[in-house]
Parts: sequence; structure tokens; C-alpha cells
Amino acid sequence: MYPYAFGSYTTWENIFLSIMAIIVIIIFWWVIYAFLYAIILFIFSKWDENKIKQAWNSIRYAIVWLILTIFLLFVFPIVFQKLHIPWYKVYTAKNIFKKASDILRKTFTAFKTTNSPTPTYDNTDWL
Repeated sequence: MYPYAFGSYTTWENIFLSIMAIIVIIIFWWVIYAFLYAIILFIFSKWDENKIKQAWNSIRYAIVWLILTIFLLFVFPIVFQKLHIPWYKVYTAKNIFKKASDILRKTFTAFKTTNSPTPTYDNTDWL
């Protein structure tokens, strides 16, 4: 039996799947940042050629990273199968995105307190 920690079994497959999911999350956050940065540059460029060129480059790099990431997600299982890596079927894009959603869900609900009662305010005291 494998040790159980952080909500899943700590096998090498799960560790590598988590690393791949974290890399995908970082790349997607960077792509969102690059698009927002480009939009802000376009808005505040005042038709300056250097700022417009910088904004287009930001969009170009974001699209390249996004396409490269999606391409690699679908190529990983094929490459791992050719390299005879055990459990190559675990490293599919579906499993990586599922792991990424689990990581994000656990991250954003980590600080949520469920034991504290929600305060209720009774507006009838003044009657």
C-alpha cells in the first residue's frame, strides 16, 4: 500500500502527474497575464509604435506557449509509450487537467472555514 498524503496516494505517477499539472497551471496563468498585459499596452499606447509592437509580441508569445502546451499534452502519452515508461496511460491530457482542477480547487478552498457560523442580522430589533 502506498502512503496517503495531501488527498491522494503518493506514488511516482501521482507526483509526476502533479508536477505536470502545476506546470500547465503556471503556463495558463502566464498566458492570461500576457493577454491582459497586451490589452493594457494597447489601451495606454497612445499609438506609440514601440508599445504596440511590444503588445503584439506579448500576444504572439502567449499564443505560441498555449499551442505548444496543448500539443505537448497530447504528445506526452505517445512519447511515454514509445519509451516504455510504465503507466503511460496515466499521463493523458484528461488526467493532467483533472489533476490541475483538483490542485486549484484545493488551493482556493484551503482557507475556507466551514465550522464558523454565518452571522445573521435581524432587522426587526428596531420595531
